[in-house]
Amino acid sequence: METTRSELLRPVLPSEALYGLPGEVARTLSASTGADPASVLTMFLTMFGNSIGRQPHVLFYGHEEPARIFTLIVGKWARGRKGTAFNAVRKLFNTSEPEWSAGRIEPGLQSPEAMIELVADSPTGDPRLLVLETEFARLIRTMTATPRFSSQLRTAYDGEPLSRKRASRQPLMSTQHNISMIGMITPAELTALQKLSGGLESRMLYVYSAPGRKTNADPFAENADEIYLAEQIKSAINHAWDNILDGTDPISAELAKIRGVAPHYKFRIADDVADNWKAQIEIEIEELADFIGEDFERYTARGQTQVIRLALAYALADEANEIDWPHIKAAMALWEFCALSSRRIFSVPDDPEPKINPKAQGKVFDFLLERYPAWTPLLEITNNALKNNDTASIIIEDLEEQGLIEKRKVSPKGKGRPRVEVRVVIDGPEGTDS
Repeated sequence: METTRSELLRPVLPSEALYGLPGEVARTLSASTGADPASVLTMFLTMFGNSIGRQPHVLFYGHEEPARIFTLIVGKWARGRKGTAFNAVRKLFNTSEPEWSAGRIEPGLQSPEAMIELVADSPTGDPRLLVLETEFARLIRTMTATPRFSSQLRTAYDGEPLSRKRASRQPLMSTQHNISMIGMITPAELTALQKLSGGLESRMLYVYSAPGRKTNADPFAENADEIYLAEQIKSAINHAWDNILDGTDPISAELAKIRGVAPHYKFRIADDVADNWKAQIEIEIEELADFIGEDFERYTARGQTQVIRLALAYALADEANEIDWPHIKAAMALWEFCALSSRRIFSVPDDPEPKINPKAQGKVFDFLLERYPAWTPLLEITNNALKNNDTASIIIEDLEEQGLIEKRKVSPKGKGRPRVEVRVVIDGPEGTDS
């Protein structure tokens, strides 16, 4: 399938993905930090799902699917603000789930044995673990050199038992683990490595991160909105725990309170959603995967699993008692963005001599995105992003045809020709970019 120029640009996050509390977190933190809302959104859902644990789950094709998510943020280090986005989300959990935030986020893994040891079965242990890989290229190289590492990470994503052999002692076992991951990498590093090692690539959600934008927020002020969001997150976590305990017998509930680990809890699916899954939702997921193309199948192969896990995370954040259509639509919208991101990240132009250089076009789009909501004169684009005015004019015309930018003419105060100015089109609720 031929790759078009529009597919080489960063995909637009559908507004449906910014649903409920996760969307509110994405909009608020994006406004205060300048970070990409898509990055904030997926990081929040990954962290929230891990903090809840594996107990609330959906029984899906005979397999238990909790809100366990592996996310890879792909963007330029200098301007992507990936670390800024993570720190802003973590700050909310410092208040809402302080023990988890302080003790269950591991900054990088050195070996599969170390990972298993952190979540090993124990009466007092905590099976939750969020792996933070700010240099994901290092992990890929480690997995390539140590195939067992990749196998154990795949097992962790699938939720199957993990084990580690030890000399002269019983093997170390982890049967109740809930391991999630957030990785960060640049496009150049990821495309140079081509793909992840040993099947982990199909288990990741890819986010092609937009450059960070300037913000007018006071960096020293206490943000009342963030305080409110932390309270909402704590409420959602408590509601999930209460639901689990209400659905079990009194003895198991009391033991769960003592041990701090809740029993398994099968989360409900709304009847209408369950009845239409195969006839509607499953078909839409397959159609999108077909649209992305066979060359990218390894990045979209687990679309149904990703959607149901994301839908559960949205429902838990919504303090809902079942997965309903708004949660499915939000999950579908985010998965669509991630699937298109994977294509954008790994695409190479088929036309050896395209009329418009896709890299130059992407550079112009990123330049305008960074300056939003300001209008930018064509001359400024030429001077700061490109080398010649003819190329700028062609690129601007093509971006306008795709509906990615808007254009206006500004008449001078005195004599002279009108000045053409452009800016990106932001297709998101309440003026936020997506």
